[in-house]
Amino acid sequence: MNLLLALTVVLSAVGQLLTKAGADRTLPDSDSSKNVSPFAAVRRFLRKAANPFLICGLVVVAAVPFLYTRALASLSLTKAYGATGLTYPLVIFGSAVILRERISLRHIAGGLLIFAGFLVWNVFP
Repeated sequence: MNLLLALTVVLSAVGQLLTKAGADRTLPDSDSSKNVSPFAAVRRFLRKAANPFLICGLVVVAAVPFLYTRALASLSLTKAYGATGLTYPLVIFGSAVILRERISLRHIAGGLLIFAGFLVWNVFP
C-alpha cells in the first residue's frame, strides 16, 4: 500500500475518533439545558465547541480528502478505494481502546471480514 494512502486511512480513523471525543464534550447537560434562554444556550454551545478534540478532529477530517486525492494521482482507483475500507476496523479498534466504547461481536466479525476483504483485494495476486 502506498504510504500516502496508508496515512489517509489512519488519519481518517483518527479524525473520526477525535471528532467523537470532541462531540461528547460539546453536548449540553440534559438537566442544565431546561429553561435556558436561546442566547445562553448558543453561548454555552460555542464555548464547549471550542475544545481541542473537536477542532483537531474537524481539521483532520477536512484534510483527508486532499491526501486521498494526492494518493489517487499515483494509484489505481480500485487499489485506493479498497484500502479506504480499513478505516472501519481502525475506528472499531480505536473506539474500544481509546473511547472505551463497548463493541459487539458483530462489530469484531465485521471488522475482521473487511480486513480479510482488503487482503484478498490488495495483497494476494
